[in-house]
Amino acid sequence: TSLMHCLIETHTYITNLYKQFLKKMSRIYILLLFLTCIKLCIANFTQILPLNPPSMITVCLYNQTPELKPLKTLTEGQVFSSEDLHTHVQGLAADLSEAVFTKLLNWSVQYRFVTEYNKALYSARKSTDCNVIVARNIRAYSHDYCNTGCVLAPDNASADGDFAPYTCCLDFSHSYWIGGYSIMSKQLKQGMSYPDIFFQRDVINSIAVGIIGCFVVAHLIWILEHRMYAKNPILPLYYQFRPHYLDGLKDGMWFSTSTVLGDVGSSLKLPQTSGGRVLATIWVMFGLFLISFVTSVISSTLTEAMLQSSNIYSVNDAAGKRVCMKAGPYETLFSNSFAGVGILKTTYTDESECYAALEANNVDAVFGLREDMVAYFQTGKGNGKLISTVQKTENYAFIWQELWPYAYSVNSAILTLKDDSSAAVIDLNPSFPSMLSTWYEGDINNVLLGSSVPTTYNWGVIIAAIVLTCLYFCLNVFVWIAEWVIKGKGGVLGFEFGFGPGLAGSTSGLHSADFPSNNSNTDMDKSISKSIARVASKLSSTIAIDVVASNADKNSSVRSQNSISTSPSVDIQKVAKALGDLKADVSTIKTSTSINKS
Repeated sequence: TSLMHCLIETHTYITNLYKQFLKKMSRIYILLLFLTCIKLCIANFTQILPLNPPSMITVCLYNQTPELKPLKTLTEGQVFSSEDLHTHVQGLAADLSEAVFTKLLNWSVQYRFVTEYNKALYSARKSTDCNVIVARNIRAYSHDYCNTGCVLAPDNASADGDFAPYTCCLDFSHSYWIGGYSIMSKQLKQGMSYPDIFFQRDVINSIAVGIIGCFVVAHLIWILEHRMYAKNPILPLYYQFRPHYLDGLKDGMWFSTSTVLGDVGSSLKLPQTSGGRVLATIWVMFGLFLISFVTSVISSTLTEAMLQSSNIYSVNDAAGKRVCMKAGPYETLFSNSFAGVGILKTTYTDESECYAALEANNVDAVFGLREDMVAYFQTGKGNGKLISTVQKTENYAFIWQELWPYAYSVNSAILTLKDDSSAAVIDLNPSFPSMLSTWYEGDINNVLLGSSVPTTYNWGVIIAAIVLTCLYFCLNVFVWIAEWVIKGKGGVLGFEFGFGPGLAGSTSGLHSADFPSNNSNTDMDKSISKSIARVASKLSSTIAIDVVASNADKNSSVRSQNSISTSPSVDIQKVAKALGDLKADVSTIKTSTSINKS
């Protein structure tokens, strides 16, 4: 018990000593912390103030879209002042340079236009012709490392590629933008729209060509065949082409439309001349081609709509598809970063060749830097295509020589530019977000869609087909109105306007409608009219009959018109008896006819 009591007292004493020690030491710590803060604040305050270079610096602008676009013809290494910046070039690099060096830092700057990237990097390393390079510079270890292996270029190095191994011992600024690699592909329609399938360009154009062809063939077949009308006693008249133009046009249209649709033989119109048969053969072959073409277009569209049901929004969506990329670094990066994605790889030395292959449907997608794809869209070639979100990010920054003394000032200006609140106070125009939306087309996390591909129809052919169709229907309406006028106003009116028999008759030759009526008499019995029409159709193969009869009752006579010369009467009963077609007793009916040998 005594031992335990001693240990407790000892622990209490030591604890009190430790507390007193901590209390004294805490005061010392607070004092040291306060002095350290003062020292850091003073140091940072002196560094925040921009260190102005003693002389003019040279900012090199690398010719690369969309970062830079020359507005006039510029040569390699051409120098121009800050006042002439926007009259010589435009782009994100030009806007960034002006905002950082002129508006924020207020430095004396001149600009140099460069097209040889490796030579410009080596110049920045030595800080000779270029102090800063403003471009889409990707942070890379090959440029950042600096050891005994980073030697100077030989004196005989002149070409741009000669300087590539010596572009080291460089420093990068703070990142001004995070971009990277994306997938560009064609937009595929989601789902299946039947109006889009059946009324697509090729189908509409083919139908228009078929309609125009029907009108052409209708006229040609009538020209070749109408002189053969009623000259073949074996072939019934309804298989022949009538000599009157409007009637012949109807016959020709029925022949051409039914034949082109593959209904060969049932059109009830048979060509008799050699020319007509050759034309019919060619037209049948054209009809087979037309139907086959339209069917293949519709079926291929349906098949494509079923197979291509989704767009390529990521690298994983490109698995199993044909992907094109630039040979070399892009190919290596894809293999290292997306080793588990199996693709059918196609490589070219220039990325523009990949874009051409995508346009020609030789590949399904293109892998590359998003900014290059945006520049391709800005040339107006992005219709019907899309750019995925960035699949592998890269930081873009300025480049200068290692341990450049003014690096801190430029980095501070870049951070100020990216800070929306600071930019609002400084009132930059254009603002940094505006620069990005103009040249980089917005957020890398959003899919960028190009304009939809406009459907281009052959409007000349389509309008011609519509006009011909409308004229044909208007002509038929005009004929129908004329027939109605003839029936209502009498035969004399009809003949005065040139509407004689056969103006719009049916395929059987003469109709009861071909017998105009006189207003002073009642209508002829329908059965008698039909009987006379049958007799006329039987005789019309050898005799051309022009009948102008007034209507009468069943037991009345038919009187001839005053305007037609009267010839000896013909006993219709004897004619009917000879033909065996009349079933009713028409012995009392006589007609004045003008009978001419065919």
